Amino acid sequence: MYWDYNMALELGILSDLQVGELMFKENELTLSWDSTPLDGQQFNSCHISSKHQNLTLQTFGMPCGTTEDYLEHILNAIHDIGCWYSTYHGIQQHVVLYTLFQSLQATLTDRAKVNKCVSDKLEEMVDRKLVQLKCFLHPLDGMASEARKERKKLDVDWSVSTSLYGHEDSAANLVHALSKLRYKENSRDPKGFKAYLLREGLKKTYIP
Repeated sequence: MYWDYNMALELGILSDLQVGELMFKENELTLSWDSTPLDGQQFNSCHISSKHQNLTLQTFGMPCGTTEDYLEHILNAIHDIGCWYSTYHGIQQHVVLYTLFQSLQATLTDRAKVNKCVSDKLEEMVDRKLVQLKCFLHPLDGMASEARKERKKLDVDWSVSTSLYGHEDSAANLVHALSKLRYKENSRDPKGFKAYLLREGLKKTYIP
């Protein structure tokens, strides 16, 4: 058990030194983080990225997902890395920590408000503006939400009524109903669906 602990500790130190080397020598780095709930805890993973490398700073379980929790985790991770790097290279700790924080030029997170608050706090700490980047998946989700709103508005404006099952707009409910004919387990009828299309003079691939 003792040897297992030492091996894990050594690997962790080597990882910190690798990240420290990148942060100490590069000056255009992006800090990113994301968390997920697991067994009543919020596990947060922090990463640092340059033009050529993407390394993990630390993964850690937090009590919850507040601004203070995220900020504490990020600062502790960078501080740990700075301490090991300072000790290994014999450089004064305050010089190393200052350099590590000055290497940050941008943050990359999802669009949760708490992450915006964390980025703002980091800006205050480094005393300069950081480029606050957002995950590219979330704009697509935002566009989908706006499209949903517009379709529901059209249903109201055009007085569209339908008996199709579903809680979305009529167009989305129609697409869902059609997809069930082809794909839904136990209730689909792909042969009947194709026969209907052919009977109506449509190609079998007309509706995917």
